[in-house]
Amino acid sequence: LDEAGRVALACQMVGEGFLEGGLVTRSGRIILEIWGAGRQGANWECGVLLSDDDGRSWRYRRVGFEADHAIRADPLMPAGYNEQSLFELADGSIVSIIRGRENLGAVRPDALDETWFFRSVSTDGGESWSKPARTNLPGTGASMNGIVLPDGSLVLPVRICKHAETTWVRPPNPQFFGLHIARSFDCGLTWQSQEFLQHDPAGKPFDDYYNAMNGQFLPLEDGRWMYLFGHFDHPRDRHRILCFELSL
Repeated sequence: LDEAGRVALACQMVGEGFLEGGLVTRSGRIILEIWGAGRQGANWECGVLLSDDDGRSWRYRRVGFEADHAIRADPLMPAGYNEQSLFELADGSIVSIIRGRENLGAVRPDALDETWFFRSVSTDGGESWSKPARTNLPGTGASMNGIVLPDGSLVLPVRICKHAETTWVRPPNPQFFGLHIARSFDCGLTWQSQEFLQHDPAGKPFDDYYNAMNGQFLPLEDGRWMYLFGHFDHPRDRHRILCFELSL
């Protein structure tokens, strides 16, 4: 804190940065997610900001970066690794589930906006990370944070693909969109469907891809979690926050 009682942050960041969510580890380290471009014309990279002094000082650590411009759909527009969802496992490892944009992780060559998620692991509290590897989880719009259940499995809501029929994901109503709540029993290597959310609280179907946006979990009492996400309904000029509750 400075003399006026304000928090003074000194962050080392990538040149063009978008700060997302993060977590506080059991040891007390703050880990924030960030992605952007290190310099003009470079591809996007994702990383973390680490603090061991309650946010007074920070250091940047890269998680994922692919320099090859061949991953771009447009040669003049960057592509690469974007948003992350972080999990702290029972052994202290940190798992990052990462959105890989365009040709980096495209589900189909003719649908570059639909991508597979990648996975990277840190065994030293976020200081170093394994090279991101593609998982079997398709989609976009993942949560800023995920849940580690008592049995060690991971839970992550993601947006249902526009072309789910080209993947293993089978929502109950293929003509609608919404959230795919996925679960992993091998620390994020592979995923399976746990539940789908395809209607708003009034029962109206999510008939637009952007009806379910990125969200985040908030812990409640008694093993319950609330998931909040943006509901964008442009044709009806409705923009609001929706939520659902998950009980262990």
